[in-house]
Amino acid sequence: PEKSYKTMLAVELAVAVSAGTPFLNRFHSKTTGPVLLISVEETPGALAQRVDRIYQLRNVPEDLRTVIVRPRHGFRLDTDQARDEFREAVEQLRPRLVVLDPLVEISGIASESCLAQVKVLLTYLKDLARDTGTAIVVVHHSAKTGGKMRGTGYLEGWWRSKIELTCEKDDVVLRI
Repeated sequence: PEKSYKTMLAVELAVAVSAGTPFLNRFHSKTTGPVLLISVEETPGALAQRVDRIYQLRNVPEDLRTVIVRPRHGFRLDTDQARDEFREAVEQLRPRLVVLDPLVEISGIASESCLAQVKVLLTYLKDLARDTGTAIVVVHHSAKTGGKMRGTGYLEGWWRSKIELTCEKDDVVLRI
């Protein structure tokens, strides 16, 4: 849902993996290292401020602040060339984690319900993760009604782990 803190949760995860701090002050990462955070809905300054704010709250020393922020309006993985260039960047940067926020904007897919288009992108991301040893987190929106994810059911089968944020009355509920 809108304003349910999806990007903020993604930033919290990025900081936890990069600095080795517990995610949500509870979950410890077995591996740490650089994180590539791409959010196309945030302005460059706003996203960098969010990351810095979490680093400060977690008292992370400067030398462990390895989130690479790439707020890129217009960033898409909808062509072979774009996917090849992104693979090269991941291979060069060697992040432990890549966060893509949100799927609908980054995919460039005309319809999240189009199985063929969704399958191409998710297969690419799965192969990229396997080939590079990089974990990939995708932020995705739920449908306006019913709390189910938007788009094709293929998305549900793709996830290895899922964190779900829902708005219930005046609260945001987190399910892992």
